[in-house]
Amino acid sequence: MSRSWICIAFGILALFLFASAFADDVVVLTEDNFEKEVGQDRAALVEFYAPWCGHCKKLAPEYEKLGSSFKKAKSVLIGKVDCDEHKSVCSKYGVSGYPTIQWFPKGSLEPKKYESARTAEALAEFINNEGGTNVKIAAIPSSVVVLSPDNFDEIVLDETKDVLVEFYAPWCGHCKSLAPTYEKLATAFKLEDDVVIANVDADKYKDIAEK
Repeated sequence: MSRSWICIAFGILALFLFASAFADDVVVLTEDNFEKEVGQDRAALVEFYAPWCGHCKKLAPEYEKLGSSFKKAKSVLIGKVDCDEHKSVCSKYGVSGYPTIQWFPKGSLEPKKYESARTAEALAEFINNEGGTNVKIAAIPSSVVVLSPDNFDEIVLDETKDVLVEFYAPWCGHCKSLAPTYEKLATAFKLEDDVVIANVDADKYKDIAEK
């Protein structure tokens, strides 16, 4: 097996491992735990989503960023419910479209629907106003190496390194859904001198993608 195919196999395996090994900062809510987590001693913002929903995939990295920012805020839970898997929960709270985002005050199972912009910053502002918190969305520098025609060959063809490259398009829903996991993978391998986790905008640099 060639070095490049070994690298590809390694990268795919690593993605699967890190997707499951890294704890999600957004709490996964189910039929079994919903009322144990929501309506208790802290407020909750809950996204009701469907895995196939394009708008949900677009929201995913923003919502993950929100979850990371509120991770240490003990008075607020950031959660999500897969409505394909837990239909009864979504039906109970009147969910008819995706994503639906609802705010549950502390000690209450009577939600208030969120209807503003679907960005981490707008969601944080809403939570701060409703929950009395003062959390800011921190801009976290990316650990993913950005490739372009100027540096692609230099980095990717370096025989001393194993390089995993994601070819993405900015408008691609699946790419946006992958983004938080890919970032976590890059962060985990950041200190490995012989491993590079990179990406290239295949929409912007079509020649590289076609090659």
